[in-house]
Amino acid sequence: MAEIDTGCTVTVPKSVNVSPRIGRLRERILSVVPEICIERARLVTESYRETESEPIEIRRAKALEKVLKEMTLFILDDELIVGHQSEKRRSPPVYPEANIEWIYDDKEMASFETRLQNRLMVPAEVRKGLRELADYWRNKTLFKRAWAAFPESVKLMRQTGTFAISHEKYGFGHCIPDWGELLKKGYKGFRKEVMSRLKGLDLSDPSDLSKYYFLSSLLIVINASSAFIRRYAALAKKMASSTQAPERKKDLEKISEVCSWISENSARGFHEALQLQWFAHVICEIETNGYSVSFGRVDQFFYPYYKKDMESGNLTPEAAQELLECYWLKPNEIIHVDDTESATYHGGHPLGLNLVVGGMTPDGKDATNELSYMFLQAQADVRMYQPNFGVRIHRESPKGFLQRTCEVIALGTGMPQVFNDEVLIQAMMLYGLPIEEARNYTPTGCVENATEKTWIRGNGGWVNIVKAVEYALNNGKCTLTGKEAGLATGGPESFKTYDEFEKAVKDQLAYIIKQMVVEDNILDRLHPETLPELQVSMLTHDCIAKGMSAAAGGARYNYTSPMTIGVATLGDSLAAVKKLVFDEKKISMKELQEVLLSNFEGKEPLRQMLINRAPKYGNDDDYADGLVAEMQRFFTEELKKYRSPRGGTFRPGFWTILANMTLGRFTGATPDGRKALEPLSDSIGPSNGCDRKDSTAVLCSAGKIDQTAAANGTVLNLRLSPVMFRGEGGHKRLGQLIKSYFDLGGTHLAINVVSTETLRDAQKHPERHRDLLVKVAGYAAFFVELGEKTQNEIIARTEYSLSG
Repeated sequence: MAEIDTGCTVTVPKSVNVSPRIGRLRERILSVVPEICIERARLVTESYRETESEPIEIRRAKALEKVLKEMTLFILDDELIVGHQSEKRRSPPVYPEANIEWIYDDKEMASFETRLQNRLMVPAEVRKGLRELADYWRNKTLFKRAWAAFPESVKLMRQTGTFAISHEKYGFGHCIPDWGELLKKGYKGFRKEVMSRLKGLDLSDPSDLSKYYFLSSLLIVINASSAFIRRYAALAKKMASSTQAPERKKDLEKISEVCSWISENSARGFHEALQLQWFAHVICEIETNGYSVSFGRVDQFFYPYYKKDMESGNLTPEAAQELLECYWLKPNEIIHVDDTESATYHGGHPLGLNLVVGGMTPDGKDATNELSYMFLQAQADVRMYQPNFGVRIHRESPKGFLQRTCEVIALGTGMPQVFNDEVLIQAMMLYGLPIEEARNYTPTGCVENATEKTWIRGNGGWVNIVKAVEYALNNGKCTLTGKEAGLATGGPESFKTYDEFEKAVKDQLAYIIKQMVVEDNILDRLHPETLPELQVSMLTHDCIAKGMSAAAGGARYNYTSPMTIGVATLGDSLAAVKKLVFDEKKISMKELQEVLLSNFEGKEPLRQMLINRAPKYGNDDDYADGLVAEMQRFFTEELKKYRSPRGGTFRPGFWTILANMTLGRFTGATPDGRKALEPLSDSIGPSNGCDRKDSTAVLCSAGKIDQTAAANGTVLNLRLSPVMFRGEGGHKRLGQLIKSYFDLGGTHLAINVVSTETLRDAQKHPERHRDLLVKVAGYAAFFVELGEKTQNEIIARTEYSLSG
C-alpha cells in the first residue's frame, strides 16, 4: 500500500496486482458472442394477456413481477456480485411493448448476425418465437402509437434526417436514481413510505385516484424486487451446499447471506451496498430498455459502507478492491437489442451507465476520498467499456487526484472523461437548481447532467442543425429527397447580404426546433400512458410524494434535453458563404447552390477553394469561431421559448454520439466543402481535417462557445499520441491541458490515447485487438465492435502530440 496526496489524511491503493478472479471474469465477458434472449418477451406477453382490463401502471408492475418471479437465474464461477438481466450473459432481452417492427422485417432480422455494428446472434427458435409473440403486439406498441400521433410536419423532419430520436422505441432512462437513499432504507423502507402515502389518499378525489394506481404499482414492484433477490439467496445457498471447493463454498455462503439481508433491509457494509445497488439497477434494466439509468456519485454514497468495514477490520484494502472490480465488470454484461436504425446511433453497444468520482460536496468542499482513487484503479485494472466513467475536477481538487486521473487516461481506454465543476455547477444553477443541489450534479448516459431530483428527459432528440443551411439555400426543400420539409424563405438569389442569408438560416432552424418540440411533447404524453418507469420513479424525488411517475412529471425538476448535431459543419458553411460569396465575391449564391446540388461533380477546384480559402472552426479564428458560438447561442435561446407537458423547460446539449454520421447520410453537400452523405462534425469539435494548428487552438475555439448554456452537457474529443507518455512529463502536460481548457470555460474532455497505426492494424486484424477501447463520443466502445464507417471516422480525427 502506498500513500497518495489526496488532500486529506487517507491511504489508498496506488497499484495492485489484478486478481486471478478478475482476470477470469473479464476473459469470459470478452469471449461471449451476444445473443438475443426471448424469455422476457414471452413472460411479459403472457402477463399483458392476463391484465388487459387493468390500469397501465398495474399492468406494468404485474408484468415485471412475473418476469422477476419466473426468469432463469444463474451465478457464474468466481462471481462475488451477482444478478443478470436475462438467462445468459450479454444476452439482451426483447421489449415487445415498445417496438416490434424489426421482428417482421426478414431482411433486418437476418442482418443482425452479419452487420458490423452491434452484431447479435438470433437462434432460429428465438426468431420463430418472436414472430409468434409479435402477433399480439400489432398496433399496440409505443412505436405505433407515436407514429400515429406525429403530425405530417414532424414526419417530414424525421424522413429527411432533420432530427432523430429513439424514444418511440425505448423507455426514457437517462436518469440518476437515488441509490444512496435505497442503501439507507432498503426495500422495506420504501414499502413503508409507499404504504403511508396510500393510507393518506382520499379516493373520492380524482387526483388521488390516479395516485392510488401509481402507488399500488410501486408496492407490487417493491415486493417483486425483494422476492427476486431472495431467489438469488436461495440459489447461492443451494450451490454452496453442492460445491466441493472450500473457497467457492465460502463465497457462495457469503453471497446467500448478503442477498438474504438486502432483499428487505438497508446495507450494513460495502459488499451489501454494492450488491443492493446492482440488483436495483438490474431490475430497472429488466423493467424497461431505457438507456443510461446511471450510477452517479459512487464514491460518495458507497463511502460510508466502505469506511465502516475498513475501520471494523471486516475488509482488507485488497479484498475491497477485488470486490469493487467484480462490481465494475457487471455493467459489461448488459446490452440492448438495437434495430438497424438505432445501431447507427449507438455503435459499440453503449448503455451510458455513467458513474463519476471526485467533485464537490453540497457545501462546496472537496469530495475526493479513498474510493475515488479505488474507482480509478478499477478502470486501470479492468479496462472495459462500461461503466461510462468520469471524473469531476474543480480548482481545489487534490493535485494527486488529477495526476492519477491523467495516468489512467494515458492507459488508452478512453476513460475517465473529465468534467469541469465550476462551469457545470453554474450551468445547473442557470436552469433552476439551488447551489447545494447543483454541486451534487452527476453525468448520466454520455455527459447529460442530472441529480436524483431531476428528470432530464434526455435525449430530447438529435437536431441536424446543418439542414437549416440546406433549407435556406433551397427554399425549404431537402436536396436528397426533394421533400419540402422546411420553410419557404426564398431562393439563393433573394439574399442580397450575408445578414439576410443568416436570418433565413435562423428562421429555418427555429422552425426545426419547433417541430422537434412537438415531437418531444407528444412522446412525453405517450410514455406515462404506455411505459411508465416504476422502479426508477420510486427512486426519483419527489415521485412518491406526488404520487406520479417521473415520466408524468413526478420529479422535482423537469427538463427536455435535445442536442445540436454538426455545429462546426454549420459554422464553417456560414463562414464560407460570408467570406467567399459576400466578402470576396468569389462565387455567387446561385452558383453555390448549383455546385452543391451537383455534389461538386466536375468542380473539384471550387470545392478546394471552399475548403482552403474559407475560415474553419478549430483554429482559434474568431471569424469562424464566432459564427459557431452565435448559432449555439441562437439554438439555446429558441429552446427557452417552450415548455413540456411535465411543466419543465428545454435545455440543450452540444454533443452527437454517432448521430453526426447517421444524420450526415441524410444531408446534401455543404458550403464548407463537405460532400453529400459524409459525416457531419463531431460534438463541439472541429470537422475532421479542418483543425490545422494544434490542440491548443482547438481548445481556444471550443472555449468561445458559452458552455454554461449547455446544462445537458458538451463533448470535446481529443486523440493524443501514446508517444507523449513514453518519457517524463506527459501526464503533467495532460493535466495542464485539462486545466487550461477548463479555465477557458470548457466543461468536458474525452481523450483517446491511441495511434493511427494501432487503429489501422485493428481494422485489418481485429482478433489481435478485441479489447482495444476508444472514445466514440461521450462513451467508450471496443473498436472492433464498431462498423467500418465509424472506425474510419475515429481514425480521421487528428492525432495530437503535446510538446513540453
